[in-house]
Amino acid sequence: MQGLWLYLRFNALQLSHVVDENGLGAEQASHPIAVYCAHTNQLCQMNAAAAQAGLTLGIGLAAASALCAELDIIEYEPEQETKLLHSIAEQLYGVTADISLDHPNGLYLRVDNMLKLYGSVQHYWQTLQRILQPRRFNYACAYSISAVKVLAKAGYNNINANPNAWKKALCGTSLSYCELTHKQIDALNRVGIQSFKQLFEQPVSALAARFDGEVLRYLSQLKGERFEQLALYRPSQKFYQHSELLYEITHSERLLKPLANLLKHLESYLVQRGLVAFDINIDMQLRDKQNQRWQLHSPQGESRATAWQEIAAIRIEHITLTAPVQGISLSAQQLSPAVAANDDLFAGKRQTMNALQLLARLQAKLGSEAIAQVQRGDDFRPEYINRWLSGGQVPCITQSANQAQYYDRPTFLLSQPQPLSEPSKILTSPERLATGWWDDAPVERDYFIAQNPQGQYLWVFRTADNQWFVQGYFA
Repeated sequence: MQGLWLYLRFNALQLSHVVDENGLGAEQASHPIAVYCAHTNQLCQMNAAAAQAGLTLGIGLAAASALCAELDIIEYEPEQETKLLHSIAEQLYGVTADISLDHPNGLYLRVDNMLKLYGSVQHYWQTLQRILQPRRFNYACAYSISAVKVLAKAGYNNINANPNAWKKALCGTSLSYCELTHKQIDALNRVGIQSFKQLFEQPVSALAARFDGEVLRYLSQLKGERFEQLALYRPSQKFYQHSELLYEITHSERLLKPLANLLKHLESYLVQRGLVAFDINIDMQLRDKQNQRWQLHSPQGESRATAWQEIAAIRIEHITLTAPVQGISLSAQQLSPAVAANDDLFAGKRQTMNALQLLARLQAKLGSEAIAQVQRGDDFRPEYINRWLSGGQVPCITQSANQAQYYDRPTFLLSQPQPLSEPSKILTSPERLATGWWDDAPVERDYFIAQNPQGQYLWVFRTADNQWFVQGYFA
């Protein structure tokens, strides 16, 4: 016998996602919404309000519009539904190990190897429900991979580890839910076999005489007598989430609400894995099927949705939409492990944001090209000790050798040393600086801290020919 498997079949995956992302809530129950497949010219998903209006799955678009004039239509996108299935698998991967995708709308979950962790099937199922709760799906539990899918398609909706419970339920299920071809099902119906119970009651020799080996192989899989192998899912280290809008957005500021939902999904993904994102891409699907992209950047890396929302609220002021937006996607390609900040446990909160958070907001407001930073370099000559970083460069937070060794440096340095023009009192012993021999600007100086008659503290130096200059002023 195979292990215990759980199958989840999402009946309206794309529709449920659109309703959830648009925050319709109670509005969903009163307004008819359906997903239309242009390839088959049929409605493939609908909500309860659409069913109450007389619509059924498989009906054509013209007939649906005639029956319900206020029907909202969403175009079916198989690729989008596949991405949604991957997204659900990524969320479930944090609480269960073995997951296998069954495109376009099904998931297999191995249950028996998780019972040592959760104690019972019911505790395991409760954990899954907390993640799956907003979505509509059918489910079943069985000791056969083929049988568990049949039971879920038939709406069994029962979690039971009893080895005999699923067999009894399968016997009462119609053959229309099986994975055989329509031709094979019709052949079984012609000889009076219309349920799995009738199929199981037939001698194998009689079935072998009438049907090909594929039917017999499927029969043994249903009974759990034949081993079935599934390709297990492994999550990627990239995040992607899409939100399809039920209404067009023409003003960029109104994108913040659907973007906030996507950022919450990103936060859940990052926090669960202990990661941060430095850059995220926001792609807007326009009415003409073209995409318009804008990016958000955080120099220190962020996982919190609130931090990204603050950056987005500033950045969006500079976004001009070239066409109405019908959908919005968020992706993060390069993710890094989160590093805890080395804050002083006993220090009070002295500021609302650190330097990198301030830099992220300035870049969002003004653009990276408008931001420059001063950073101390590894040159001991005061004229060359500072260097400019463009806004896209992240300053190094570690101290260089000369930063760690010397603290008696003035707050204000002159761009060029000025001659010392008034008598001043020398307060410290000399500090010899002899460097720059590798380029065309060597220096040999003795530096002192001095005080002028006005009480100002100066950083002065004496050259080899006994000339005195002022290098800077202390605060």
